Amino acid sequence: MNRFIFLRRIVQWLALPAMLALSACGGGGSSTLPASVLPASPPPASTPQFTLTTSTSAHGSISPSGSMSVAQGTSQLFTFTPEAGFSVGSVTLDGANLGAVTSYNLDNVQAAHTLVVTFVSNDGLVWSDEFNGSNIDSSKWAFDLGNGPTNPGPLYGWGNGEWQYYTSSKDNASVQDGNLAITARRQDWGGKPFTSARLVTRGKFSFKQGRFVARIKMPEGNRMWPAFWLLGDVVDDWPKSGEIDIAEMFAGAVGRGDSSFFGTAHWWDEKTNQHQMNGVTYTLPAKLSADFHNYELVWDERTLRGKVDGVEYWVLDISDSSMSELRNNSYYMVLNLAVGSPGFGMTSPAQADGPLPQQMLVDYVRVYATPGSVVDDKVAGQPHGKLGILADGTPVDARIESTTGSRLLFWNNLSAVTSGTPTAGTSSLAVQNADASWFGMGYAATQRRNLLNYAAGTLNFQLKTTSSDAFKIGINGGNDGDAWVSFIKGSDPSGFVRDGLWHQVSIPMTRFAGADFSDIRQFFMLASDDTNGLHVTPGQKYEVDEIYWSENLPANQVRPTGTRFCIYSERTCDAGSFNRLTEGAVLLWNKGNGALSAAPAFEGSEALNLAAPAAQWYGMAFTPNKLYDLSAFVRGHLHIALKVPASNTADFKIGIKSPGGTAVRESWIKFKNGADPYGFVRDGQYHELLIPAADLVNSDLSAISLLFMLASDVGPGNVTIDDVYWSVD
Repeated sequence: MNRFIFLRRIVQWLALPAMLALSACGGGGSSTLPASVLPASPPPASTPQFTLTTSTSAHGSISPSGSMSVAQGTSQLFTFTPEAGFSVGSVTLDGANLGAVTSYNLDNVQAAHTLVVTFVSNDGLVWSDEFNGSNIDSSKWAFDLGNGPTNPGPLYGWGNGEWQYYTSSKDNASVQDGNLAITARRQDWGGKPFTSARLVTRGKFSFKQGRFVARIKMPEGNRMWPAFWLLGDVVDDWPKSGEIDIAEMFAGAVGRGDSSFFGTAHWWDEKTNQHQMNGVTYTLPAKLSADFHNYELVWDERTLRGKVDGVEYWVLDISDSSMSELRNNSYYMVLNLAVGSPGFGMTSPAQADGPLPQQMLVDYVRVYATPGSVVDDKVAGQPHGKLGILADGTPVDARIESTTGSRLLFWNNLSAVTSGTPTAGTSSLAVQNADASWFGMGYAATQRRNLLNYAAGTLNFQLKTTSSDAFKIGINGGNDGDAWVSFIKGSDPSGFVRDGLWHQVSIPMTRFAGADFSDIRQFFMLASDDTNGLHVTPGQKYEVDEIYWSENLPANQVRPTGTRFCIYSERTCDAGSFNRLTEGAVLLWNKGNGALSAAPAFEGSEALNLAAPAAQWYGMAFTPNKLYDLSAFVRGHLHIALKVPASNTADFKIGIKSPGGTAVRESWIKFKNGADPYGFVRDGQYHELLIPAADLVNSDLSAISLLFMLASDVGPGNVTIDDVYWSVD
């Protein structure tokens, strides 16, 4: 698909000033360490212990297995034993491919490492989903939600002006009779006239080369746009990320009926400095909706080959130097069903005049190994322990390397200046704004990183400034997933003082609940804050040092046990209550269109009203300082007393969230005027709703980062809530 996906900011790429002096560790094993994760330096005086974590696919074993602690400088030999009929497919160390070896000696250990081995059947199968269960496998698939990132570009709607709003609802994506069913419906949501679904392996698995096969029955109907494709798993502008479309159908486009599909590749030609594409349209004798067909891509280091039912119809030579992203990038898979695009002649939703709903049915998706192919298990390959971003004086277990693993971006009105004495090590980063316009910078990842291991951890750094201006610290994960913590003089977090001296700042990662930790794109960001209106004083200096992430700790997770857990209620709750004043905060997402105030209570003495006057998005959430394990209520109910005046006819939604962000970890219950769920009535009176936990299946109840959310994509709104709690029955 032609996806005009652009970064939200126009950034200036600058060299990193006076950064860490990093070198590979000595000894015979140093050459096997990937460049993106380097050992800490210098080591503490006593001999440290580092954790080695191993993970395997089915059909084989690794010895020794599990997690083990080894002393610095020692070695550890691993052996890999496949079952009969299987062989070693690939072995990766911290994401770097070691090949299909049967043993590996990790020599001169200087850091924590993760070793992942994949066993494959002798026919070369390395990854598959047969869709034989009762639910979509969240270990393999995540969801893209909404109508596309808010990045500027020539078209909205995922870069193509598409007319659908993607959801994670079972109405739009489910497993039925051994098939994945992606369903497009004529249903107003999020300001769009259709709903559908888009599934991705992003944050779960990425692939480099191989043979990709999906058995698909395409939908019938005018203007349906189903697709099976690959998108580059790198943090870069489209099309520099690369895109390989294995099979797309667009019935109703000029010259394309519902018996035709097309395969296409998109890349950035560095010779001509422009977007290039190459593809072929292929027509079968019958409608693609009449039966299942095998759509296939064979991808090696020199060639892309498109096939249908074993018949080759498209060959593209990718050996030219200008096509490096089609050879070298890793990609994640996408399955989606879009509705319409101006690019294909659909300028009005009324032009989708075929019968709805329509379904794209997928019997299976399989990936087979070819020479040089790599399957990267993003979850198993996560780092552990302390993860250094800018930390040359703090012992860390793993490090984001400053040239290949991250890039320092200055977005606007900031430049590097001479730094003072670092708080530790030999260097720090000092920046200064030039004028009174907004400013911002960030350490951006070169490859998308799954860092769910850190979703219940902390962001740690040293900071000093004398500026009295408001600023904010943040991270970015997922499409437009900026998440910030404000620093406002007089109420700075973490005890920070603006006295020009170094101060340690530690922010719980749960405060960055808007970020998708399975898809981290920026590890650390600093920017001006316009919470109370933008005010920037020219010439202000900010200095940071010793930036690192701390991994999840058991102490950072709360596990209520009992029959009732209160989130916003004055009842007696034997499983405890969330105190938003001492154990977290109430987060208001769009203060430009939303205000919180006290309201007459349903029970007790207090209720909370969210008013949004404009026809714009709004939202709020209860944000805890720790992750909550609500597994005890997995067969229970979420209770809420809800009041909405009859004058509020706009759509809104309530939900919960896990730290996978906009992936499968976000659950919403939709409220639509005239079709509100659970018997709710918009009459200005309280109604007590009981929401089964089973209706919130997209969130992982064992790790909740937002205990309660209320939002709308359209506004305006006026909604009052009270008596929010979980019960076991």
